[in-house]
Amino acid sequence: MATTEKKDKNIKDQEIQTTGYERRGEGFQNNLELREYVYDTVKGLTDRATDLAFGKLGIKRVEKPAGYYATGEPYGTGVVEDGYGVRYMGKTKTII
Repeated sequence: MATTEKKDKNIKDQEIQTTGYERRGEGFQNNLELREYVYDTVKGLTDRATDLAFGKLGIKRVEKPAGYYATGEPYGTGVVEDGYGVRYMGKTKTII
């Protein structure tokens, strides 16, 4: 009886979406939001610390792109003598 009651309480998580996948649980969704928040926080702190350190040395951040696609969209990060850029890699998004 206890397993049936537990299954009934979690029926929302077991519903099948129209795409055929099980719906995400609330805990899973909360973990995704937490991961996104932590990434954004670390990125912000890293940007400020890097800007402060290089700023004290008189080195400016490079904001220009390396080039432009035919559509006009920028790509890459340009380089400038006595300049620096910060590149973040490894951020993933979980999509179901």
